[in-house]
Amino acid sequence: MKRIFLVSAVVLFIFSCGITFSQSDKCKVIISQGKVMFSEDGKTDWLRIKTGVSINERGTIQIGENGYLVLMNREGLSLEIKNNGKFTISELFLEKGNNKKGTISKFVGYVSNELLKELESKGDDTIPGAIERSISTIKLFTPQNSNLIDTEIDFTWLGLQDETRYVFQLSDGFGEQIYSMETSDTTLKLELLQFKFNYDEWYFWSVKSKNNSLIKSDESAIKILSPEKIKAINNEIVEILDEPELIEESAFLNIKLALYYQEKNISYLAIKHFEKAITINPNVDEYKNVYKRYLLSLGLSDYVNQTFQ
Repeated sequence: MKRIFLVSAVVLFIFSCGITFSQSDKCKVIISQGKVMFSEDGKTDWLRIKTGVSINERGTIQIGENGYLVLMNREGLSLEIKNNGKFTISELFLEKGNNKKGTISKFVGYVSNELLKELESKGDDTIPGAIERSISTIKLFTPQNSNLIDTEIDFTWLGLQDETRYVFQLSDGFGEQIYSMETSDTTLKLELLQFKFNYDEWYFWSVKSKNNSLIKSDESAIKILSPEKIKAINNEIVEILDEPELIEESAFLNIKLALYYQEKNISYLAIKHFEKAITINPNVDEYKNVYKRYLLSLGLSDYVNQTFQ
């Protein structure tokens, strides 16, 4: 039977942080969950490995039931393995190929550093670029203070128990209303091309109660990036999706995409891929924690408390 394992590599050009390896520490354990063992020779002295340690790339790993492992070598290539069995690490990296781009380790180092951070208990409610005009009683969910690389967008907010009708509003940077829509839903899909938005200019959206004008959200900023900027982002995404066929089954690949979009301030896609990663593998605390930190940075502490009880 052919052994199947998930392998993913990322190449980006925007991050400066990385993981330091010594000459002997050729492989970093980014995530280790369940029964994951390591042996230098593949025969004796099997040791259980934990997240954050360094192991010899020439060694052998053994994945037990419910085991899950993500590794990164000194060249910056990453492996995601969730199938039971024994694997020679160097052979897996050899099958993946060499990193010819030369900058991959910077991004994978950034990813691993984010995953290993301790969960912070306090978020930052500041929304740069947005104008706060009220005490929020309706929380906007997505997109929040976000660059956009799509023109068809789902605007989503957190509903209130006693509210049945909402008014969605869209305005320009001068406060002039562009669009208004009444709805009983907490999601509204809009094609923004119809409003003839200018590229790289901020626009604002908000939601209020139909029956009580005092019950409303703060404003959140959105900006459609220029075609040139979108093209540059899509080129980098192609490097992340080195193996796009794995996107539906690789939690780690989705985490990398989420962190990329987070860094690029594209909140709606960051949230999409954080949630997809957790759906694929709901048992990895590091994935949950990095998503929690992001939600807290958006001022969504109530949503965090409701979602991660």
